[in-house]
Amino acid sequence: MPRIAGLTPFTKADVDEKESALDIGAVSEGEEEFASRPATEQIKRRLSGVEHPQQKKTISWQSLTPMYIGIAGNLAADKSYIEIGLSIHDATYSIDFSIKHLRFPNNEPNADEIARFVIETIKDFSKEHLVKFVGAGVTSRLVEYSPNVCGRLWRELDIVPLVFHVRSTQRLLPGRPTAKLDAEGFPIRSTGILTPQAAEGTQQGYAVPPSNLLSVAAGSAQTQAADASAPVRPADEQADSAVRKAVLYFGPSGHNPRLSIGFRNEVEPDAAGRIRIVDTIEDYRSSVREPTWNAVLHYAKILREKKTKIAFFSSTPQGGGVALMRHALIRVMHLLGVDAKWYIPSPSPAVFRTTKNNH
Repeated sequence: MPRIAGLTPFTKADVDEKESALDIGAVSEGEEEFASRPATEQIKRRLSGVEHPQQKKTISWQSLTPMYIGIAGNLAADKSYIEIGLSIHDATYSIDFSIKHLRFPNNEPNADEIARFVIETIKDFSKEHLVKFVGAGVTSRLVEYSPNVCGRLWRELDIVPLVFHVRSTQRLLPGRPTAKLDAEGFPIRSTGILTPQAAEGTQQGYAVPPSNLLSVAAGSAQTQAADASAPVRPADEQADSAVRKAVLYFGPSGHNPRLSIGFRNEVEPDAAGRIRIVDTIEDYRSSVREPTWNAVLHYAKILREKKTKIAFFSSTPQGGGVALMRHALIRVMHLLGVDAKWYIPSPSPAVFRTTKNNH
């Protein structure tokens, strides 16, 4: 799905570029810079693409290391600044992180400035370490502060952004809870797996102790109340949680997003909606002429008013050109509010043999 190339050009302008999101003065309290430094071999590879001012300009191509990144943000109570946490992941371990404070004049958060800061910071790290960020785990809280950050990650950096709801407060009661026991000495589980108990006058069966239900309900209420008063979780921890979730949505080879097949073999494009490469339907307006755009909106309105349901059927959700286009088509239709779904048959060698023979 991502337009990943293992190569990218570097010129002297890239190396000498001084304008950076990190040039914001000394590190203040609560901030953390990236601690990792590029290896000597990486520095040699990067500088080998720098052109001599007296030589003819040429483009040097360098292979990049695929990486993943988590992005989170905590807005200060007085809205004077936002704490932005970034966590770097190599699909196996978290290798680096940073925490930076982006301050706002007049205590007015700016969504575009947040997105610009994130983009420039990622660019700087990519150039210095010769890495290509494949996917990004973005917290839903950061998307609330900067709704266009996901779209810019895709358009400007070719990064597949996935949005996750990540816990933003710390747990007040850390550790494993003490197990509650029933009358027979068995642990009472609050996850829906009931403890076998003998009912009066019956054989051994499953029964729900009334005290268990009350204790679970009381515990849930206490947990919710505690979460509301809990301190805010650091942005780097949220970012690390988001990137670890994002890594699970990519395959082991090619670093491509995994396919999502839902109930009744319905294909769920964009990882069932977690991948967000466009912000609104307006992102498509500049891709066509105005008459074409007006026609699209006109027919989409008719389909919505008539409550028309559209279903597509394919032999496979990947591989061919039809499947590639279908993902994009379903995405556009959902943004237009059209009820469109896409189904595939259950895996069967006979089905695939028939379709291939017909070709």
